[in-house]
Amino acid sequence: MITEACVLAIKDLMLTLTNVPQHKRAKVRILHTEVGGTYGGSVRALELYLQFADRTRFEHDVLFYYPTPGTEDICSRAGKVHVLNDSLPESMMSTRSDIGLVSVLKRSPSLKSTLTKGLSWLRIIREMPTAYRIRKLLNAGSYNLVHINNTFGYQPAMVIASRWANIPAVSHVRNPVPDSLLNRALIRRLDMVVTVSKNYEDQLCGWSVPAPVHTCHDGVIVREVNSIAVSQIRATFAPRGEFLIGSVGRLDPQKGYDLLVRAARCIIDQRPEVRVLIVGEGPMRTELEGLIQSLSLSGLVQLCGFRNDIPDFISALDLFVSSSRWEGLPIALVEAMLLKRPVVATDVGGVSEVVKPGETGYLLPPGDPNVLAKCVLQALDETGQKPHPFLDRAFRLAAKVTDPEASARSFEQCVDKILRN
Repeated sequence: MITEACVLAIKDLMLTLTNVPQHKRAKVRILHTEVGGTYGGSVRALELYLQFADRTRFEHDVLFYYPTPGTEDICSRAGKVHVLNDSLPESMMSTRSDIGLVSVLKRSPSLKSTLTKGLSWLRIIREMPTAYRIRKLLNAGSYNLVHINNTFGYQPAMVIASRWANIPAVSHVRNPVPDSLLNRALIRRLDMVVTVSKNYEDQLCGWSVPAPVHTCHDGVIVREVNSIAVSQIRATFAPRGEFLIGSVGRLDPQKGYDLLVRAARCIIDQRPEVRVLIVGEGPMRTELEGLIQSLSLSGLVQLCGFRNDIPDFISALDLFVSSSRWEGLPIALVEAMLLKRPVVATDVGGVSEVVKPGETGYLLPPGDPNVLAKCVLQALDETGQKPHPFLDRAFRLAAKVTDPEASARSFEQCVDKILRN
C-alpha cells in the first residue's frame, strides 16, 4: 500500500525534476541525414535551420551519404558530421540526363509502370547493406530522432535503418512523391512527414496513411549585399549594359535549364541585348554546354559554375527565372524576391504560394520553352517601369512565408509532437 509519505516523496521528486535548469536537462539528440553529392536547396535549408535551432534543447549531428562541397557552415554548426561513402557513385557523376528516357516512358505508360515498380523494389534490395551500416551508426550515436532532410523516397536505407534501430523518423518532402506501393510502404514507416508546401501536404494527406503530415516552409535569409561585388559582376557579364537574366540551382533535369536555354534562343532573337547566366553544377553540364553550342548561344548563355556569392549574383540580375519541372519551394527564387528582383517562375510545388500572377511575379505552366520565352519577354517589357510594381509586395510575402526563426520553431514543434507519442 502506498502511504501518504510515499505520495509526498514522489511529488517532491517530480517537482525537483521539473525545476532542473534547462541547460542541465538531457538534450534531444537529432541526426539530420542528407544524400548530398552536390550543394543544393535541401543542404541550404538544413544549413539555415541549424543557424536558428534551439540549442538549449537539441543537439545536432549530420550524415551525408556522399562528400558534398560547400558545407563548411553546416560542419561548423553540427556536433559530428558523418560521411557514409568516400566518393560519388558513377550514376551521380554521369554527364547525361535521363530526359530522353523520360520522353519514351511518357509515350508508354504501361512500360513506365512496369519498369518503375521493378527498379524501385530492386533498389530496396540493393540498399540493405547501406541500411545495416546506418543502423550501427544510429545505435552508436544514441539518437532520439532521425530527420531525413530529403524526400523519403531518396533515402529508403535511412527509413529502414531507423525502423531497425527503433528510432523515430521524420522526413522532409521537398519534391513530388509518386503514388506507388513502394512510397506508401516507406511513408508508413515514418512517424511524421514535413512538407515545404501546402500543395504537397494536400497530396500526401490524400493517401490516408497513418503518418501525420504538416507544412513547414523552409526559412530563407539573405546576407547583406556587397555593392562593389555587384558592380564587378555586372562589369564582367554586362560590360556594355546588357540585360542580365539569371537562375541558380543544380544542373539536373528538375531545374529545367534545357528549357531555359531553348527559350533563350527565342528571347535573344527578339532582344539581342539579353544575356542569360546559370549558376550551379550538376550532371547536366555537358549536355547543356552542347545545347548552348548547337543553338549558337555561346557567349550569350553562360554556365557560371558553383558560386558562394549568391546574394551578390542575384542582385546583379535584371530578372530572375525559375524554369523548374518540379519543386518544393525554391530557395533561390525566394532569395530573389527578398532582394527585390522581379521573378518569372513555373507553377510547380509551392511556388504559387509566393508568386502571385500580376501581384508578386510572373507565373507560367512548366515544360514549354516557347511559353517561358513569351513570359520572359513580357517581364522584360515591364521591368523598365520604375519602381517595378511587384517588388515591394513580393518582398513582404516572401519574408512572411519563409521567416527563418518561425520556420525553425515550427519544425521543432513537429519534433516535440513526435517525441511525446
